[in-house]
Amino acid sequence: MNSSSECLQPSVASKAALPIIYSLLLTVGVCGNSISLWLFSSQMNRKTSTHIYLTNLVFSNLLVCGIMPLIIAYYINGNQWAPDSMTCKTIIGGVMLTMHSNMYISITILCWIAISRYATLMKHRDSMQESLQYVYEKIFYGRILKKFRQPQFAKYLCTGLWIIVMFLTTPIIVYYSVIQSDQTQHHTCYNTKTEVGEHLYQISGLVASGVFFFFFAIVLLSYYLLTDHLKKMQTNTCIGKKNLIYKKVKRNIIVILVVLTICFVPYHIFKVAFYALALNTQDCYQLNYLIELKSFFFCLAVSRSSIDPIVYIFLDKTFKKHLFNLCRKSSTLQLSNVSPMTKQDHEPTQQSTPDKG
Repeated sequence: MNSSSECLQPSVASKAALPIIYSLLLTVGVCGNSISLWLFSSQMNRKTSTHIYLTNLVFSNLLVCGIMPLIIAYYINGNQWAPDSMTCKTIIGGVMLTMHSNMYISITILCWIAISRYATLMKHRDSMQESLQYVYEKIFYGRILKKFRQPQFAKYLCTGLWIIVMFLTTPIIVYYSVIQSDQTQHHTCYNTKTEVGEHLYQISGLVASGVFFFFFAIVLLSYYLLTDHLKKMQTNTCIGKKNLIYKKVKRNIIVILVVLTICFVPYHIFKVAFYALALNTQDCYQLNYLIELKSFFFCLAVSRSSIDPIVYIFLDKTFKKHLFNLCRKSSTLQLSNVSPMTKQDHEPTQQSTPDKG
């Protein structure tokens, strides 16, 4: 690979399109997640485990939105910054790692929501079924799955996740921003070492991809088990309300699968191919092309932070109810502000009628 910093040159797509996309994501994400946080924290008196998971997801999204301006600045001016400048070290050593770690926090939480939804299915199984094929499921639900539906356990789980991520990322941030700050062979912050990463970064990236596909497989398994159970239920004509519960559970898992498939699967598949191709190419044009594809796939993954408030509507009916009530109150307030003006406009007409008589 050509180690010259001149080999990597950002195109118009990187310097213009990506900053515009990130700016839109920032605006939508801050507004949507701020409203979501307000609803979860102050409008919902009784919080379920789903509310706990979604609240932590909102915090993760707001953190991503908070550092988006630095990402925008990097794509606009990264090829002008010195590699040993504090701005470059902050972006590469802290911001990028924070973005990636929050991505996997959200993936983990979405997986937990899918598990808690599947636990709802296990809860509403027919208690009269005592065949051996359900014994392991009852034990599994009673000892493991049931806990994912408990708000207190959800709090401990999310707290532990944040602690583990901070414990793992802090040494890496220090390593890249302090110890591994020598980039004397490059002239700008936007270079091959930054975009392709060193050996440790590549290994951690592959491990993270493996973690993602593991969680993705768990969600797929939950969907498969739920679908299989619904097929068996089709022969039972006395399912009543349980059928509605199962359909809601199925819808929630499908929503999570769609989010993971659209936002995260393309990026993680391409990342594996990217390391294989970028490390073995001597062609600067091909290297630039691969890096810009990686940047756009990463932007697609980050976009989930901004569209999550829409996902919350499908995952939690209480959130949906409070959000729609907020929208109705806002509409009513606007109408009440318009009514006095309308009344004043009609007053001269009402007063002029007696004068003519």
